[in-house]
Amino acid sequence: MAGGNGELEIAVSPNGKNIVIARQNVFVTSNDGARTFPFSGSLPFANRGDSSLAFGHSGNFYLAGINNTPGCGGTPLRGCATGIARSTDNGRTFPFLANAVVCLTAGSTACFPDQEHIAADRVNAAPGGGDQVYSVWRNFNSTGQDPNLICSQNGGATWTAPLNVEVGAFVPRVAVGQDGFVLSGCEFYRLT
Repeated sequence: MAGGNGELEIAVSPNGKNIVIARQNVFVTSNDGARTFPFSGSLPFANRGDSSLAFGHSGNFYLAGINNTPGCGGTPLRGCATGIARSTDNGRTFPFLANAVVCLTAGSTACFPDQEHIAADRVNAAPGGGDQVYSVWRNFNSTGQDPNLICSQNGGATWTAPLNVEVGAFVPRVAVGQDGFVLSGCEFYRLT
């Protein structure tokens, strides 16, 4: 798979038939249990780095990456947002959905959302029936780079306010248990 080095992520449907692999700014998809990977594309974000994948209760795939969104002052090498794309066609396409977080890159509230990682609840629907999706990132700001965690209860369209988690952890990760609890680092959260 061409298109950049490292930061490989894989998401698989529960039946093992639909598989999406992303690396930096590209993805490939199989709908036949990895016999072939006929679908591919680039992340639909301006910066397109640090890809992360998740599979939700609804059967949708989610893809996140660093994004440069208008008005926040990002550069080609330093994004200012975490872009979210959602696939409703078994990972064949990933249209842009929303920015999970947007940081200004100058001033007292400046930050840089780096090393984002997403997870989705594969077992439990969110209140209202949508997918519950989580995003954690290393929040570079004037006081450090402690990770922050946010949640969407409508399949990535809108997001909660950030919660500071994992003080001193520089590569944040997130997972969701079958009971709906979220694990980020060594802490459990329920953000519903």
